[in-house]
Amino acid sequence: MHIALEIGSALIVLLPIVGIARAYRGTHSRRLALALTAFIILEARLLGLVLLHTVIATDHYFEEVLDFGGDLAVVTAFAMAFLYGTRWSFGRIDAEQS
Repeated sequence: MHIALEIGSALIVLLPIVGIARAYRGTHSRRLALALTAFIILEARLLGLVLLHTVIATDHYFEEVLDFGGDLAVVTAFAMAFLYGTRWSFGRIDAEQS
C-alpha cells in the first residue's frame, strides 16, 4: 500500500511539472523556473523513495535519514520558490517596522 501511494503521488506530481514546463517554455520566467525546480525535486524524492522501498536494500535507519533529507530539500525548494515569487526580502521587513 505504501509503495502504491508513492507511485500515485509521483504520477500526480507530473501534472504540475508538465503545466509549469509548458508555461516556462513560452515565458522563460525565473519564478516559473524556481517552481519547476521545486516540483522536480519533489518528483525525484518520490521516485527515490519508490526505489528505496522496492529495489535498493537498505536498513531502516539509512532509509529514514534519506527520507528526512528529501523532505528538507523539498521544503527548502518550495520556500525559495514562494519567497522569490512573492518578491519577499529582508529589506521589506525593516522598511515596514520603521
